[in-house]
Amino acid sequence: MSFQRSSTENPRLEVIKAIEQHDPAYVPAWYSFFASETLERYGDRLRHLLAGYDDDLVFAVLSTFPPMAEMDPGWTDEWGCSWMHASGGVGAVSISSPLYEGWERLPWYLKHGLPELGKRTDLLDRVSAARAANPERYLVATTWLAVFERLRALRGTENLLMDLYLHPKELEMLRDAIVEEFLDQIRGIAARGADGVLLADDFGTQTAMLLSPGQWRRFFRHCYERMVAEIHALDMHAWFHSCGNIRPIIPDLVDIGFDVLHPLQPSAMDLVEIRQTFGGQICFAGAVDVQALLPLADSEHVTSEIRRTIDILDGPHGGYIVAPTNSIMPDTPFDNIKAMCSTMREYGHEKRQAKA
Repeated sequence: MSFQRSSTENPRLEVIKAIEQHDPAYVPAWYSFFASETLERYGDRLRHLLAGYDDDLVFAVLSTFPPMAEMDPGWTDEWGCSWMHASGGVGAVSISSPLYEGWERLPWYLKHGLPELGKRTDLLDRVSAARAANPERYLVATTWLAVFERLRALRGTENLLMDLYLHPKELEMLRDAIVEEFLDQIRGIAARGADGVLLADDFGTQTAMLLSPGQWRRFFRHCYERMVAEIHALDMHAWFHSCGNIRPIIPDLVDIGFDVLHPLQPSAMDLVEIRQTFGGQICFAGAVDVQALLPLADSEHVTSEIRRTIDILDGPHGGYIVAPTNSIMPDTPFDNIKAMCSTMREYGHEKRQAKA
């Protein structure tokens, strides 16, 4: 069964109510988070299903990544980082950049290599286009790569983790330049009507952080404080995305003032403990597991687990946006996608109506 939005529903307002915990009428939902390979596999069948499920929020993605099917080896983005399609998998991996081999070119890069994101009207106008096409929906702008992920692309993961100890001054110079780029972009995003900005940096593995909480606080906390302050000054919500187990820094994220924490992987963190500790202080988004639940469970278990997740994370006054934890992969059975969509919609309404 599919559902059309009630004529009395205002999805943008309901998302804002959920984030600010002002008693939304239902749990807002983001259904259409699919890898391009999944869309290709199911084609019209999936498009027909999703036509019956309207997302309450929409994303304007401000990067120049082409569709994966069109990505040639050595494709280069606006930062000078070269990428290639991950062999045998989904997504892309960085393979080189002007700073990949060493810090010698840093002065040149800071003067000539930065993308001047605040002047990239070709990217920023995607926000205007998304707002014009979706005036009734909550609009989030993101590049999907923020400070840490951009540093990883520019330096490589192994180099970057060594730089924390061996080249901190150079790293801080590059980090600060990246932050200035994003501050300029944030101003352009606000001018074009976005409701929120998502800063995406994957600091977690399945069991722990990639770097110590102390190093995170030394090198990254202040830059997020600056960006969140700018986002709030421009009357938008600040979203923080990190896959994996980032439990040690959630108190920092709350203290910094992030409004939304995404995507809360159930396989990496204890949702019950997270809700008990931080419920009411930050809105949660995601938590529908794409790693084990959607590809491996049967549809009945998908339904029961999503209901349980909503019960855990949706608080007395809201504070939850139900969504997949990441792109839904092509090995996900179609029946599970159907179960996900119907349960997110039906139980998301049922739960809030029962509270009311």
